[in-house]
Amino acid sequence: LLGFDQLDSGGHRAALNLWLESVFSQEFEYVANATLGGDLSRLIVELRAGDVMEHFNEFLVARDYLTRRGAVVAVDALFPQLLDGLSLPDLGIRLAKLHATADDLPDLRRRRDRIAALQQAGVTLVLCRTETEAIHRAGLEVGIRIFQGAIADRAVAGG
Repeated sequence: LLGFDQLDSGGHRAALNLWLESVFSQEFEYVANATLGGDLSRLIVELRAGDVMEHFNEFLVARDYLTRRGAVVAVDALFPQLLDGLSLPDLGIRLAKLHATADDLPDLRRRRDRIAALQQAGVTLVLCRTETEAIHRAGLEVGIRIFQGAIADRAVAGG
């Protein structure tokens, strides 16, 4: 976190993947105030789904604190099996990073309707760990159009 001001790319958006307790740290306050002047509108703060569930009350406090200051709060490391148990729209989450490995593809496909409902509710889903064409195709099959991982990296690089 303390190196953020050295990595800042001249006013562009940045994503920080943090543990929930980091939001309440002195280092985060330094980034928020000294580097960003208190305006967090350039930040996407990614909090891991397991951390959100384990520390739910703290998540609610952190979410409110971050969004009041302009940040976008995203849930990271959300697996297909958790889509039914975590109501992202009710939590005010508009961006979620869905992780899927080859073993998760049947669960991902079974949740096509849930994925569509989340997207209808305004949640943007990013399919992460798209390391194989099979994972990429499965994502496309269920309506996901934003990807992270080796397949996406190759596409961006033109290969």
